[in-house]
Amino acid sequence: MMFGPVRPTAFMTIMSENADLERVQLTLYSIQSTLVPLRYKPEMVVLATPNISNKTRKELMPFCTRVINIKPLLSNEANVLHCWGMTAYSTIVYIEKTCLVLKDLGYMFPTCPSERGDVLAVEGCDGVPKSFTDAGMVVLKPNTRLFDELMSKLNSDDKESALNKFSAAFATARILSNSYDTKLVPLPPKLSPFKKIIRVRHSEKEWGEVLSGESCPPAFNDIETILVKWRRGIEKTTLKLEKVKGIEKNEKLQHIRISKRFKELRKLGIDTKFAMEKAREENLHVDVDDAGVGKKVGAMFGAM
Repeated sequence: MMFGPVRPTAFMTIMSENADLERVQLTLYSIQSTLVPLRYKPEMVVLATPNISNKTRKELMPFCTRVINIKPLLSNEANVLHCWGMTAYSTIVYIEKTCLVLKDLGYMFPTCPSERGDVLAVEGCDGVPKSFTDAGMVVLKPNTRLFDELMSKLNSDDKESALNKFSAAFATARILSNSYDTKLVPLPPKLSPFKKIIRVRHSEKEWGEVLSGESCPPAFNDIETILVKWRRGIEKTTLKLEKVKGIEKNEKLQHIRISKRFKELRKLGIDTKFAMEKAREENLHVDVDDAGVGKKVGAMFGAM
C-alpha cells in the first residue's frame, strides 16, 4: 500500500491566442457552473503559450486555479501533448476551448480505471476514438516516460513516427457515449436532455453573438438561456475582481499618505501615539474599518 499526499486532479484547456480569451472564460465557467462538489475539488488549469499577454493571463485568473506556461509544438492542436507532461496531477480531463460543458463531469475522475493506460477515455464517433488533435474531450493520466519520448522524437526528424505512436495509444481508450460527442450541434430534440458537452465551431462574429447573448444562430436555441446566464456570471465575476482591485488601491494610497504625515508630525516632536492618531484623522476621509481591506473584500463576497 502506498502512502503520501493525494495528487490533485484537473480540468485542463489550452490557450494559444489572446483573441480566444472569452471562449476560454466561457469554457471554464461552464465547467464550474455544472460541477458537483467533490471530496477533492479538481483544479482548473489553463496551459498558455508564451504569446499570451500578462493582461490576458490576469483576466483568466478569476476562472481558473493557475495558468501554466508551455512551449508551442508543431501546431495549436498538437499542444495538447503537454497534458501528458503535467505529472503533478493524477488524472486530467482535457476540454478543448471551443467546448461548452452542459452537465457535471466531475465524476470522470474517480471512476476511470487506471489499468487502461495513458489515455483513459476519449470522445469518439461511430465506435472509433478521435485522434488527440480533434477530440473535444480526453480523460488521461500524465506519464513522464511517454511525454519525454514524444518530445525527443518531435525535436528530431522523426515527428511523424512520434505522432503515429501517440495516436496508437488512443486505441486502448474507452469510447465515451454519444452524450459526450461534441460534434452534435444543432442538438436533436430527443438527445438534447442527455448532452453533457458540445463543441461550438463558428466564426468570430457568431461567437461574439453567442457570448454577448444578443443573438444566437438557430443551432443554439436550446442552450441560449444557459449561455446568457453564464455570460452574466462571467461579467459579475469580473466586476467583483475590479472592485477588489479598487479597494486595494485606495487602501495603499491611504497608507502612503498616513505614513508621510506621521513622519512629518514626528519630526515636529509630537509623540508616536498622537502623531499616528492625527495622521489617520487627517487622511481617512471615508469610514475605513481598522480591519482594513480584508474585511471589506470578505463582505463583498459574502464571507463576513
